[in-house]
Amino acid sequence: RYLRTDPRFWLNLQAAHDLSKAEKAHSYKKIVPRRAA
Repeated sequence: RYLRTDPRFWLNLQAAHDLSKAEKAHSYKKIVPRRAA
């Protein structure tokens, strides 16, 4: 409570950081979207 933030803020911050690291570690340009059925 020192910074007046709730746990949800820290979880969202950690999730954004993890997603950023994962996107940098993998090349998603190779993935080709499929057509809808």
